[in-house]
Amino acid sequence: MKIGDKLVLIIGIVLVASLYKQLWFSEGHGDFIQITIDAKEQRLVSLAEDQILKMKGKVGISELEIHNGKIRFKHSPCTNQICVHTGWLEKGGDFAACLPNRIAVEVVANNTLFDSINF
Repeated sequence: MKIGDKLVLIIGIVLVASLYKQLWFSEGHGDFIQITIDAKEQRLVSLAEDQILKMKGKVGISELEIHNGKIRFKHSPCTNQICVHTGWLEKGGDFAACLPNRIAVEVVANNTLFDSINF
């Protein structure tokens, strides 16, 4: 390797590392959450205040916990508990749903990390 090759390699590594840090760990923390129940009722709730929300869905009551600007499904009546195992949501665009109970939660922010999600 010549000096020019080493220089290009070092610049490439620095560029990739800085882009990784800027894009992966960028801000975009949510300000609100949007709760959708049975694909109809939508509700906006602030992430600024710590609270427990009890939402009635198709198969029972799901508990959503808001703490330190993050939200999670604390408890849900579904059998697999996938929504509970999703964990904390905090960045714009983060999404979790309890499909049997038909409750969906999405973090809303001015600056999201991606444009859309396709399922």
